Amino acid sequence: MARVAAPPPRPGLFAARGFRVFLAFLACWGVLTTGMGVAHAETVRVRADAHDGYGRITFVWPQPVGHTVRRTGNDVVVQFSRKIEGDLTPIVRRLGKYVRSARINSDGFSVTLALTRAFAHRDFDSANMIVVDLIDGSAQSRTPTGQGSAAAKTTALKVRTGIHPGYSRIVFDWPRTVAHRVEVNGGRARIVFGAPATIALGPLQGGRLPYVLGAESRPTADGVTVDLKVPPGATVKSFVVGTKIVVDVLKPNGAATTPTSVQSPAQPPARLTPPRPAPPPAPRPAPRPAQSAEPPSPAAAPRTPVAGPVALTPPQQTPPAAGGQAANGQSAPSLFSQGEAPAIEFKARAIKDSANSVTLRFDWTEPVGAAVFRRAGNVWAVFDKPVKFNVADLKAAGGNIIKDIAQVPSSRGAVLRMNLVQGVNPALSREGFSWMMTFKKQTIPPPTLIESAAQPNSPLGARIFLSVPGSGTPVAFTDSTVGDTLVAIPVIPLGHGVGRAYSYPQVRLLPTVQGIVVQPLVDDLRIRSLRQGVELTSVSSLYLSPVTPEQAAGLKLGAIDAKPLSKVLDLSRWGRPDDVAVLKTKHKLLADVSAAPTPQSLEKARLNLARFFFANGFNPEALGIVELVAQTRPKIADEPNFLLLRGAIRVMMGRDREAQADLDNPLLKGIDEATFWRAALLAGEDHLAVAAPDLRHTGALVKSYPKALKMPLGTLVSEADVEMGDAKQAAQYLEALNADKPSKIEKARLDYVDGKLKELSGKFDAAVKEWEKVEESRNRPARAQAAVARTELLLREKKYTTQQAIDELEKLRFAWRGDDFEFRLLRRLGNLYLSIGKYRQGLRTLRQAVTHFRDNPEAAAVTKKMAEVFDQLYLGGRADALAPVTAIALYDEFRELTPPGARGDEMIRKLADRLVGVDLLDRAAALLESQVDFRLSGAQLERVGARLALIYIMNKEYDKALAALKKSANTAGSAELGLERTRLQAHALMGLGRTQEALNLLKDDKSFRADQLRMEIYWRTKDWKGAARAIKNLVRLSGAKPRKPLNEEQSRYVLALAVAETLSSNERAVAILRADFGSVMAKTPFKDAFSLITSPPNQGLIDYRRMNAMVGTVDSFQGFLNSYLERLKKGDLSAIF
Repeated sequence: MARVAAPPPRPGLFAARGFRVFLAFLACWGVLTTGMGVAHAETVRVRADAHDGYGRITFVWPQPVGHTVRRTGNDVVVQFSRKIEGDLTPIVRRLGKYVRSARINSDGFSVTLALTRAFAHRDFDSANMIVVDLIDGSAQSRTPTGQGSAAAKTTALKVRTGIHPGYSRIVFDWPRTVAHRVEVNGGRARIVFGAPATIALGPLQGGRLPYVLGAESRPTADGVTVDLKVPPGATVKSFVVGTKIVVDVLKPNGAATTPTSVQSPAQPPARLTPPRPAPPPAPRPAPRPAQSAEPPSPAAAPRTPVAGPVALTPPQQTPPAAGGQAANGQSAPSLFSQGEAPAIEFKARAIKDSANSVTLRFDWTEPVGAAVFRRAGNVWAVFDKPVKFNVADLKAAGGNIIKDIAQVPSSRGAVLRMNLVQGVNPALSREGFSWMMTFKKQTIPPPTLIESAAQPNSPLGARIFLSVPGSGTPVAFTDSTVGDTLVAIPVIPLGHGVGRAYSYPQVRLLPTVQGIVVQPLVDDLRIRSLRQGVELTSVSSLYLSPVTPEQAAGLKLGAIDAKPLSKVLDLSRWGRPDDVAVLKTKHKLLADVSAAPTPQSLEKARLNLARFFFANGFNPEALGIVELVAQTRPKIADEPNFLLLRGAIRVMMGRDREAQADLDNPLLKGIDEATFWRAALLAGEDHLAVAAPDLRHTGALVKSYPKALKMPLGTLVSEADVEMGDAKQAAQYLEALNADKPSKIEKARLDYVDGKLKELSGKFDAAVKEWEKVEESRNRPARAQAAVARTELLLREKKYTTQQAIDELEKLRFAWRGDDFEFRLLRRLGNLYLSIGKYRQGLRTLRQAVTHFRDNPEAAAVTKKMAEVFDQLYLGGRADALAPVTAIALYDEFRELTPPGARGDEMIRKLADRLVGVDLLDRAAALLESQVDFRLSGAQLERVGARLALIYIMNKEYDKALAALKKSANTAGSAELGLERTRLQAHALMGLGRTQEALNLLKDDKSFRADQLRMEIYWRTKDWKGAARAIKNLVRLSGAKPRKPLNEEQSRYVLALAVAETLSSNERAVAILRADFGSVMAKTPFKDAFSLITSPPNQGLIDYRRMNAMVGTVDSFQGFLNSYLERLKKGDLSAIF
């Protein structure tokens, strides 16, 4: 089975020809387009207020929202990025002069305002409010009396305004080309147009536009004039874009101005800015298709720009013309002035770590974003706080590592340019608000990727969006080395950067270690930092064309590959898109093999054929050819290219040991591609957690692989990302894979991994639904894995009981057989059974796992688990809760788990004690028999042998008792144990009727217990004289005294002695007994029997029928075996010996 589709089940995914269809699915990578759909509309409060010259409509949202406004005739359409619901009646009720009707459109995202006439409008956002103003221009313009009729025939001219850093912009939307000129005199700027018009000046009134204090218009003989009231010292510039005339009013600089006049005839559209300083000639990269994947709209998130639109031109190299003269086509104001220096001094620290390392530390007192990137031999660091660094100190401390360091002017941030020794790179770290940059010879680690998504059809208009939280203020500066302007957007999250360059027709994004760096290719690019990312738009609209999913997938995977990886396999050119192409190439390569004129060319042709087979999923054929090549020239096995090719083929075929031998060869050390295949091998052997770091580091290699390899390996990499907790990169791989239109079988596998990703992200319900979908697929291994994952999640979330989980997993017993999946399933099932006390089912299931998968590396751990459970049962006391029959049956079934040595002996002892305690003598005997036969020696053997003999005697199996004593005979035991064993042997002989042998064994034993046994032997053989002798000893040894009170035991022996003496016709002895014990026996339960037995002969003949009853009564007094039984009632069998 394939060792790549990790974790198992891996149903021979690449091992056999039958799965070539599965391999043939492998496709190019794509990017999923994320829609903007919102499940529920949000209730929005709507306010409407009438003001002097305009009406204001305010939409108050629960959270910030994106919006656009467009005009269609007399309708104003306000488009929001989320669905809206609310009461619009205040609009018509309070602003009836402006609005005839207001409605929420059927799409739920937009509101249409039907105006009573052609009012001008403006809009802006403020926190969570969207404001739309409807402006009554006629109320603001001043037309002299008598001009009304003329004005009515003139053009109704709309005025648009914009607020920018350092200047305000006014756009006069002429429908045709019109000449104009601007005259500036003190605090007034006059704009003279060469055509008549009625101009709505409402947006310019009331101080709404910075640097414009008021405005009025008046007709002239051949046109119209607009007078602007501006602050003294303000600069006014104008230029033409198409038919529109643009006027910029710049922030005053305090300089006096003189009247100027600039004649501006009609002309074609001009650039918005003058030419940049001539940079070194460099070809501009050809525009590449923009990505079509759109992340969730940032406008849908809190939309609080930290900066207005950025002016992208570099600082002016020469001062403006005297008197503030502004020629058409002059630049819009820059974000910074070349001579402007930050006012705040900031001391960064340089720490010399070693001779080959130095750290620059920037101890900020508040959150400050950073951007770090390398360009044209320099390393740049940009912070979004304008300060002046102690550059001289930093340069001095840089030593032989930082050759030069300079601060580049910027009014919105602090920009450092550093020239480093070759091979030295920065590594970033943070402590609180502090940023540290450590410079030494090291590779730049790949960042956490900030994705660039082109959104040509965004509701807000065409834009590029980069999703990253914590983006800072855009900082514009000039790269004098290249001669262009860059805009850096520092970000606060550590290690978030753009992994590769992105090229669009109007802008380029540079690769960064930290943050975002934009290289504008047009002059009207606008950059805004939002709470959820950075938005790039254009005044004239960005040119973004949708791309195919395949193209987008290539871009996506390119971004993942943040640094070059070493590789040796040449596979990319061998993939073929369909069966026709495969067959055609196969015939050609086979012809090459047949026509090869020399051994060298034959080997080359064969290797090409092997690569072709491998690249298209024909792994057995590929392996057969490479092995033929190795047989023909054995020394080729010493070449890295061959080793890696053969090892990779063996990985895909599931030949793990052979693959490991190839891939572990020292010749492949240091090759990233070999590292990747070793990790794939490890993952296929169910060691995904171990392999995950290498898979994640080298996974970008798969982007260059053909279809037959890309899908399974890419799925494996995405699963490794999930294992490592990198949800973002896992999602990127899954997006790329899904964009390639996978087959149903492939899609099921991807959906399974997607379910794991959702589980990692805490979306448990979504994960369950994903896995339920997989369970309906035809991909059997994915189906089985999904069922297990779903069951485990529901169990963990306590939506399943343990028994329900067991029932679900039991259904999978035969879903996939014969590999690690089945082993893991059996192991999990066994543990679940054990957790609810079903020990037999649990141990049986675990034993199946270790029996059927003896070679599995985890089999030993399962066996250990079984032994631990067995110990807990029979040593830890858990088996006490089981019925005795169940306990012994469970032990018999799993007796191989009995531990060796003293622990095992203790286990058997405890179980035997319990069995004897419930009179299961035969089962207890069987336990001890095995112990005597195989486990014990020395004194312990004698002791357990005695216990076994006693059990057999209690069960009246006297011959087995003798055998047990014989085979456990040993001289290592104590003298007391030896005497007890002799008495047991005598009792067994007595039971077999061999009384004389029994008496011979006891002849030297004068103990109380020996006399008990002798009494029993004599009594059974009706040797009354012998019995009387033995009983006399028992009476004496029991402590009975004439005429002294007797206990029950003593009175029993006195009665037994009377019976024996009577039956032996020893009248004299009976008379003595009567005289010594008659009075005290009268006070015992046996008074009547003793009186009857010892009555004088002159009272008449004894009734021998009653005498027989007395003999039977005394039989029950015989105490050798009874003494054992009494002791068993008070304790365990093992307590006797």
